[in-house]
Amino acid sequence: MTQGVLTWQATAEELLASVRNCSRQKAVTATTAIKLWMGHSTDSLCGISWYGVGLVKAVARSRGGKTRVTPCNALPGTVLEIKSNGVTVAVADGAVRLSNFLTPLGRPLLPTQLPLTIGQRLPRLTPYQQRSISQFEQGIAAHETTWHQRLSQLRPLQLPHSNCEPGLGSIFARCPLELEPVLAQCSEEFQDYLAQFGGGVLLTALTGYLMGVCKQGATSRQQPIPEEEESGVKSTCRGDIGLRSTRLQQMLCSEELTALFASHVPARFSLDLDEALTHNLAVVLEELRFLEQALTHRQDLALGVNEAKLPSLYPVLMEVVTELSEAPHRLGQALTIQVSESGGDCAWFYNPAVLGEEEVMQMQMEFISGFRAIAQSPGIPFSHYWGACCSLVSGASA
Repeated sequence: MTQGVLTWQATAEELLASVRNCSRQKAVTATTAIKLWMGHSTDSLCGISWYGVGLVKAVARSRGGKTRVTPCNALPGTVLEIKSNGVTVAVADGAVRLSNFLTPLGRPLLPTQLPLTIGQRLPRLTPYQQRSISQFEQGIAAHETTWHQRLSQLRPLQLPHSNCEPGLGSIFARCPLELEPVLAQCSEEFQDYLAQFGGGVLLTALTGYLMGVCKQGATSRQQPIPEEEESGVKSTCRGDIGLRSTRLQQMLCSEELTALFASHVPARFSLDLDEALTHNLAVVLEELRFLEQALTHRQDLALGVNEAKLPSLYPVLMEVVTELSEAPHRLGQALTIQVSESGGDCAWFYNPAVLGEEEVMQMQMEFISGFRAIAQSPGIPFSHYWGACCSLVSGASA
């Protein structure tokens, strides 16, 4: 056995022990299952060239034991038989039958559905491939650990609002945000940012504003800002926001991840409101790159998570989409904001049971006021407009 991939040069007993040990430790899933690898390059490990094997049974031994299938001195890795009850493969000292197959997405698969033919020789792993597989498996383990930690430490950004319950089945109201007048008067420097980073610029500005609202709300209620003491930066405001983008959505192609993240991933931004757009944009872009990298091995990320921590429970969700729609993909408890990939369009969807129309209009006015100033002078710190000037929304909910 080499890092969870069947090695045909092993003996039947070694293969049986490895699969048995795997099934004892945890439930067999696409992630934990021993893998039947049919690829011919290390890159293929990230695709769909492997299948999970839930059960291995010895059916032939060259030294003792009961023989049902004769390997006929076949080379290790040769497919001897394909039946509905399993696939028989020659190994170092006989043959084994593989069954209980899973696709990389975790779906059950009949042995006869595998892309195999009798007499086919399954690949033998070279030392280089063994090292590559080891690194691949370590990467999967690291990503699983990352997501488990992030989900266990989930701290959603909480908007200051009344104590009204969100109310299941509430009809959300749509409130477009007019950006054209602001962008028509923006500086060349800001235009360059927008041309290069598109919706990332607007995402950064919106996140900075919302965090400013939350920071001001916490200050007015004399409550500590999460992790403020740990960070040592008094102007830093943190909070997890449910994020969905066209790019991330393309990467969330497995049913497991879509169900786990409810089509949104938990974005963890730590913006410094005393810094300007350039600094905070870099923070947002770094987090977006991290989210993409952490989903690289999506076929192997079959995570379990407490339903109470699903991102659908976020008060605030963000969507970076190709075109704005009349309804978002999923609604946050209080607010969902759609941003176009170009960064030129934006729409807010709010829950009337949590936020009143006047509050939302006031929030948009406050955001536009600061955003206009930043678009004209990108070097202005966020806190110059957000975090100290968000008094109406904070005061209304204090």
